[in-house]
Amino acid sequence: DAMLPTLVGEHAGKWVVVQDGELRGFFVSYDDAFAHAVAEFGDAVFLVTQVVERTPQPISLAWTAGVMFG
Repeated sequence: DAMLPTLVGEHAGKWVVVQDGELRGFFVSYDDAFAHAVAEFGDAVFLVTQVVERTPQPISLAWTAGVMFG
């Protein structure tokens, strides 16, 4: 999250591969990022996500609790 403003400024809209907490590459499409991650890391854990500005969204805890415990 601390890096997000810099990433949005430099790589907005691109897809990033994250593995072991490190940025491993930026790609134009999800498919390219995913293919790279699978080729590079195989069945290891990795994350592919789009670099976008995120706005916190409030949620209703009452609704969530009602669904969980309802």
